[in-house]
Amino acid sequence: MGEFYIPQTLVDLKQKILELDWEGRKGNHPFLVTMYFDDDSYLGFTVAEEFSFVDFCPDGTPATASYLVNPNGRREEIIPVFLWTHYTEPDTTQMLPTEDVFTGIFHYLETGKFPPHMQFNQETTNELFVEKPDDEKPS
Repeated sequence: MGEFYIPQTLVDLKQKILELDWEGRKGNHPFLVTMYFDDDSYLGFTVAEEFSFVDFCPDGTPATASYLVNPNGRREEIIPVFLWTHYTEPDTTQMLPTEDVFTGIFHYLETGKFPPHMQFNQETTNELFVEKPDDEKPS
């Protein structure tokens, strides 16, 4: 199955994520990392690939699961992803470059909100968990 890791600090968690990405790239084996939080929410994302797939569930129930939306992605650009015991092939309309995803995840871990460049397929998730771009914030 996989490893279970409980970080002591946010810095430890960030270092572990980068370490997992490096290990996966070294072995050319992209995989899913899932983080579970005390409020029953979870955040899953892929590492070790040019693009990353994100699965965010704010309350732990599958009905509220949200996935990234990338309007600049291409349907013909398929990235294989190994999710626990199964395999899927999302295209890059459901993924962002991994560096952008890491930036967004680290921002979420620090603030409880994703930055504006991360948009999800469920509008409720965007309203509650994604910061508004500067040009849309009330003055």
